[in-house]
Amino acid sequence: MPTDSNDDATSRQAGADGAGEIVRAKAERLDKAEPAHVVGNDDAGLRGEVAALKKQLQRNQRTMIIVVPTLVLLVLVFMVVALTMFAPQASTEGSASSTATTATTTATTTTTSSSTALPSQAPTTTSPVATTTAPATAATPKRVPAPEVFLSGQHELGSDWIFDLDDGSEWSSIGDIVHDGEAVSGHDGAVIALGRTADDEYTRCATVPKADYRSHIPFAEFVDNPILCVRTDEGRLAYLELTSFPDSNGGDDMTFRWTTWKK
Repeated sequence: MPTDSNDDATSRQAGADGAGEIVRAKAERLDKAEPAHVVGNDDAGLRGEVAALKKQLQRNQRTMIIVVPTLVLLVLVFMVVALTMFAPQASTEGSASSTATTATTTATTTTTSSSTALPSQAPTTTSPVATTTAPATAATPKRVPAPEVFLSGQHELGSDWIFDLDDGSEWSSIGDIVHDGEAVSGHDGAVIALGRTADDEYTRCATVPKADYRSHIPFAEFVDNPILCVRTDEGRLAYLELTSFPDSNGGDDMTFRWTTWKK
């Protein structure tokens, strides 16, 4: 019986030792193993970063969805504005260029057509048309009532002699008219003019403009109008109708019929 008790004790001791070995082995594995809470913390951090990246990517995508259409719209607006601004100018320049080209082509065609003649065509000659202009006919002046006659008569005046129409006498140094065989001239301040066409003597001289009076008239001007008007040195109006003068008869005398009116 004591032997059996020793054997039981020995068996229990061996079992205890084996259990202790198992515990120590587990303890060593636990010491070598990385703590569970550390591994869990790293996994949580990675999951947080991934989640953050996903959120940022989503935000970027939303931003691109808004920005890209906006940029496209701005580009389209810019293109429309540019076309609106430059299209009319380009159209105007094109029209001007087209017009100039058409004009040049037309001119070239005209020149070519003008310079190219068929051998059978004869040159066309245009004869100048003579145009004769009729001299203007002065209107007949309205009749002017004549004042009372101061003096009148008929006289033959030699070359270089002076006739006074205010007293009807011939002088060598004083008077109103004188001639030299080629022309008649006023003397002592008297002025002379060719008479106008009228129905009576006084109107023919009274209507002569002052600007037409002069100091010298060649006899050649009396061929078509032998009427001489005189403003005497005393301010009276006189009428002379030349019946002959040196250019017409070859002599030296001037023959005339005259009338002087009162002032």
